[in-house]
Amino acid sequence: MLFAILLAILPVVALLVYIYKMDSYEKEPAGLLVKLVIFGVLSAIPAIILEEIMDSILKEISTPETYIYFFLSAFFGVACVEELVKFLAAYISTWKHPAFNFKFDGIVYCFYASMGFALIENIFYVISGSSPLSVAIPRAFLAIPAHGMFSVFMGYNYGEAKYASTLGKKSDSKKSIARGYIIAVLLHGFYDFCLFTKNFYMIVLFFIFVIIADIITFIKIRNASRQNHAIYNMPIYQQYWVTPGNTYPGQPSQYFPGQAAGQVFPQQGQYQFGQSFVPQGQNQFGQTMAPQGQNQFGQNIAPQNQNQFGQSFVPQGQNQFGQNMVPQGQNQFGQNTAPRGQYQSEQSEGITSLLKREAPRFVYCPTCGNICNFNSFFCGKCSTPIHSYGG
Repeated sequence: MLFAILLAILPVVALLVYIYKMDSYEKEPAGLLVKLVIFGVLSAIPAIILEEIMDSILKEISTPETYIYFFLSAFFGVACVEELVKFLAAYISTWKHPAFNFKFDGIVYCFYASMGFALIENIFYVISGSSPLSVAIPRAFLAIPAHGMFSVFMGYNYGEAKYASTLGKKSDSKKSIARGYIIAVLLHGFYDFCLFTKNFYMIVLFFIFVIIADIITFIKIRNASRQNHAIYNMPIYQQYWVTPGNTYPGQPSQYFPGQAAGQVFPQQGQYQFGQSFVPQGQNQFGQTMAPQGQNQFGQNIAPQNQNQFGQSFVPQGQNQFGQNMVPQGQNQFGQNTAPRGQYQSEQSEGITSLLKREAPRFVYCPTCGNICNFNSFFCGKCSTPIHSYGG
C-alpha cells in the first residue's frame, strides 16, 4: 500500500518540478506555489459534491450505461465541474497577486492548482481500489499527465487574459479565460468519454489521443517558455515608469493626466522634492565645465581613439589587425549566447520585452500622484487601479 501511495505522489512531484524549471525568467514565490497546491487539493471537495448532483440529474434525463449518458457524464458531469474548480483555485489565489507579471505564470498557476487536485484524486483512487498497484501504475502515466495537459491549455489562455487585462481590454480578457476553460473541458471530456465507453475501438482512439495530446502539450510548454515576456514591460506602460529620486520620464508636460487638482508632478530637471538637477555643462557650484575635447585651460585634448602622441588606439570591438571582435553575448557566428534566463531583448507581438530580472519599477498613480510599485494593482494611498490608463 505504501509503495502504491508513493506511486500516486511521485508523478505529481516530478511534473511540478518540470514546470518550475521551465519558468526560467522569474521564479514564483514558494509560498504562493504551496498555496496553489493546497487550494487544488481543497477544490476536490466542491468537485465531489457537484459531480454527485450532476450525476443524479443526468440519470434522470438519460438512460445509464448508454453512449448518451457516457457523453453527458464525461463532458458535463466531470470535465465541466473539475476544470471549473481547478481554475477557480488558481484564479482566487493569483489574479491580483503582484507575482503574476509574466505570461508563463498563467501556466504555472493553473498547473500547480491542477496537480493539487490530481494528487488528492490519485491518492483516493489508490486507497479505495481493491488492487492499489494496478490503479497507481496506469494513473501515474495517464491520469496525472492528463490533468497537467488540460491545465497547460487553460493556463496559457489565463496568461493571455491577464495580459489583455493590463491593457484595459476586459472583453478580450474574458474571452481568453472562456477559451482556456472550453479547451480544457473538451480535452478532459473526450479523455473520459473514451474510457467510459469501454469500447475496444474507443480505447485504441484513446491511446492515440493521449500520445498526440501529450506531444502537443510539451511543445506548447516549451514555446510558451521561450516566447514568454513581462506583462507590464511594454511601451504603453514604460512611458509612466519612474524611479524615486529621478525625473519623471516620458511625460513632456509638467502635469500628469488625471492628477488631483492643483498637484504638480516633478518637472524636468527636478527631483520629486523640487530640487534642481545640475544643468548640463555645469558643476554643483554653477561653474561652467570645460567643453568636451578641452581641458580647464582651453587646450585641446587628444582626439578620441588617439593618445597624447597622436597615435591611434584600437577602436572598440576590433583587435590590433582591424578585425571585428565577437560582440559580448554572441559567438563567432553571430548567434546569441546569453545565459539561460537572460535575454538582451525579444520581440513578441511587436512589443519589446526584456526577459530578465530587473530592479523594482515605480509608477505614478493616475489620480493622486502617489509613487507606487509597478507590480501593485491599486494605489496604496487612494486605492485607484494604477494600470487603468492602458485602455
